[in-house]
Amino acid sequence: MTSPSVAISPPFAGAARMTLIRRTYALLTVTILWTIVVVAGAIATPAVLELAVAHPFIIMLLSIGALLGTNLVQAQPLKLAWLALFITLMGISLAPVMLMYNTRAPGVISQAALLTGSTFTVLTLYALLSRRDFSQLGGFLTVGLWVLLATSLLNMFFHNETASLWLAGVTVFLFSGFIVYDTSKLKGNLGPNDYITATVSLYLDVLNLFMALLRILSFFQGGGRSRN
Repeated sequence: MTSPSVAISPPFAGAARMTLIRRTYALLTVTILWTIVVVAGAIATPAVLELAVAHPFIIMLLSIGALLGTNLVQAQPLKLAWLALFITLMGISLAPVMLMYNTRAPGVISQAALLTGSTFTVLTLYALLSRRDFSQLGGFLTVGLWVLLATSLLNMFFHNETASLWLAGVTVFLFSGFIVYDTSKLKGNLGPNDYITATVSLYLDVLNLFMALLRILSFFQGGGRSRN
């Protein structure tokens, strides 16, 4: 495999590029914190928790609709409104999952969060400081994502615990690549007002990385084996 080439100079630079980066990571921080607040609130509210458990597919469909709204609308205030709705729905859907993991393996959520934050920081700094062009990763990562989705759907029918663990490992590898790829786009492929789009991409990268690490850690702490 040949080494990636040096990145082409971005279409905007200096203050405009730094503004995009600052806005993106500020909004990303807010979305992550809001997710935590919603998860905690949903767990503490029996009616909301029961709703999340009873109607996961409805919440998932609403989340997809909110995500599409974020991508389709042009006005920034509307984009932020759709993003807020998407993050809120994601937090509600994650509440029963977080409660389950915390019950099976207390402390594993904090461990996964710390590992996710460390991994994200290292990969972000690498992508921002590197002079390599990571645009070539896009096609490879997209194909890998579709293969992962298809394999995960198949495993839903077979419920193979070993396969689930391997899929979680592949997810960590794949979304680590997406973090590098999506971060590198901040240097040249996005405009100065595309911080909401960038935030959504990075949020999904971080969330998928976190969930995969949570799955792996809980397995080795006994949570995964408890179902066998």
